[in-house]
Amino acid sequence: TKSELIFNVEKAYANVLKAHKVLEIAKTGSEQVGAHLRDVQNYVAQGMARKAELLAVRVKVAEAELAVVRAENGVRLAVAALENILGSDIKKDVNFADVDLSISRQTEIEASVQRALANREEIKSLNFSLQAANTTVKIVKGNRLPAMSAFASYGYGRPGLDFVKNEWMDYWIVGVGVNWELWNWGKTGSKIEQAKSRTNRVADILQQTRRAIKFQVTQACLSVQEEKKRIQLSTDIEKQAEESFRVTENSYKQGQATNAEFLDAQLELTRARLQK
Repeated sequence: TKSELIFNVEKAYANVLKAHKVLEIAKTGSEQVGAHLRDVQNYVAQGMARKAELLAVRVKVAEAELAVVRAENGVRLAVAALENILGSDIKKDVNFADVDLSISRQTEIEASVQRALANREEIKSLNFSLQAANTTVKIVKGNRLPAMSAFASYGYGRPGLDFVKNEWMDYWIVGVGVNWELWNWGKTGSKIEQAKSRTNRVADILQQTRRAIKFQVTQACLSVQEEKKRIQLSTDIEKQAEESFRVTENSYKQGQATNAEFLDAQLELTRARLQK
C-alpha cells in the first residue's frame, strides 16, 4: 500500500509538472503568433500583405489564446488531483521543483528482476508460507514415529519406599515411557497428504507470482528504455523545429516566405515542444 501511494503521488506530481510545461509552451506559441499578427498588420497597412492573410493570422491567434485557456485549466485539474491524493490543499504561490531526468536509473532487465524478487513483499510472504507448510509436513510425518517421554517426581511420606522400616523419608520416582501408535485407520497418512497438498499449492502460487513479477519488471524496464529514447529523439526534433522556425521567420520578414509557411513552421515547433 505504501509503494502504491508513493507511485500515485509521484505520478500526480509529474502530471502537474507536465501541465505547467504545456501551459508554458502554449503561452510561448501565443506570443509568437501575436508578434506575427503585429507584423502582418504593419504589412497590410503598407500594402505589402493582403487582408486575407491578416484574417488567417487572427484565427491562429484565437486558437493560440484558446490553447492557453485549456492549458491553464489543465494545471488546475492536475493540482487538484495531487491535492486529492495528498489529502490537503496546496498553497497557491508554491513552486513545483522540476525532476532531474538526467539521473541514470537501473534499467537492465535481469538485474532489475533479481532486485524485485529479493525485495517484493509478496515474495517474502509466500516464502514464509512455504517454510511453514514444509514444517507442517515434517510435524505430521513425526506422528508415525514412536513418542518417548521421561517423567520424574519427588515424594516425602511414611512409609516411604522401605515398608519394613515404616519411617518418614523423601524419595524420587523416575521413569521413561514410549508410545507408538501402529495403526489409526490411515489418519496420519491422510494428514500427511493434506499437508503436502498445501505445500504444493503454496509453491505453485509462489512460482506464478515470480513469473508475474518478472513480466511486470521486464515491461517496466522496456518502457523506461523506450521513454529515454523518445526523449532523446524528441529533443533532436525540437532543435530542428526551432531552427526551421527561425529560418522561416527571417525569410518571411525578408519577403522570401509566405504567411502560410510561417504559420506551419510555428505549428510544427509547438508540436515538437509538446512531444518532448
